[in-house]
Amino acid sequence: LGISEEAVYTFTLDPQHEISAGEIIKIDFDDAYSLYDAQTVTTGFYVMPNGINTTENYILFGTLGAQSGPFTLSIEQIYNPAFAKQPTDDFVITTQLSGGGDIDTGSYAGVDIEPGQLSPITVSAANGSVLETDEYTVIFVASHPVDIGGTVRITFDSDCVLTKVTEGTEDVDVQIAGVTDSSASIELGSGNTLITTLGMAKIGRAH
Repeated sequence: LGISEEAVYTFTLDPQHEISAGEIIKIDFDDAYSLYDAQTVTTGFYVMPNGINTTENYILFGTLGAQSGPFTLSIEQIYNPAFAKQPTDDFVITTQLSGGGDIDTGSYAGVDIEPGQLSPITVSAANGSVLETDEYTVIFVASHPVDIGGTVRITFDSDCVLTKVTEGTEDVDVQIAGVTDSSASIELGSGNTLITTLGMAKIGRAH
């Protein structure tokens, strides 16, 4: 499952008690999902008016007829988290009376949202000589956009010494699709990693 992709999620339900017409099915999602446009494609169910709660991230489904398990409920226009998460929090499913009050509840295991790919990646050194202070240029194309304030982490070989890098904006030059990101900054991370924080959104090619 890809980052930020629109997806259809199908749940197979087998409640202990029959769901009567007019009763409710509540499905809680991981907070990282976007549910704004969600709708069901399963006959006999519908998203209730004001049934999408984006604060607590759940959807309420109404039922047009009695349901006894097992049965499936498919939901489309669910947008996966905008970052890799392996796995997401469990989906929690609860049947409820029409006026509120839980009947049965259970959970589905979360799913793995896989990271995208950076390709192609090219790395070049201005000098390349042993024991010299050098300047490295890394060019890549991201498969997903990075928002303002997002980071790019580059881990170097353990033999490279990064302590001479000045944290802040002085020792980093970020260009996104040919436009200089003058607000980008760099800092030292753990594990011989440099962390660049973007001052403008990154889409596509960057270096």
